[in-house]
Amino acid sequence: MSDLGNPARQLKRRESVCGVDRIERKAGLMRGAVCLVLVLSLSGCGWLRDTFSFGGGIGAAAETPYRATARAGEDNRDLAVTVSAGPQVPLEEFRESARYAVTRYCLGAFGMSEADWATASATGDWAVTRTENAALLQARCTGR
Repeated sequence: MSDLGNPARQLKRRESVCGVDRIERKAGLMRGAVCLVLVLSLSGCGWLRDTFSFGGGIGAAAETPYRATARAGEDNRDLAVTVSAGPQVPLEEFRESARYAVTRYCLGAFGMSEADWATASATGDWAVTRTENAALLQARCTGR
């Protein structure tokens, strides 16, 4: 029997595209729109930036050669910087790791990135205290 004479069957055939009814397509579009709204709202509050690294930034993990942490002293501007570098690693190799940790702290705490580093009087370069598996430095957030 042919569907050509049955208008209800012809209408049903037009509403279905590739086996998917019009209502199912609308539901799929609605789900996609809801997902898009959720992603955009989460990116606005910083969750995506903190979860996924998009090439560095304040909330993202930067790729530096050594792991470094900056901890505030009694005065929030004074920092003790610890770099996970062995005793044979020269300052030139872990300098950027230390600088990144301090810049990140100063930007987050004070909104500026400038820092003064404690220097050794003999060399005029940054003063470094060594332990078995770390290098310790001192810095101070400056500006304002």
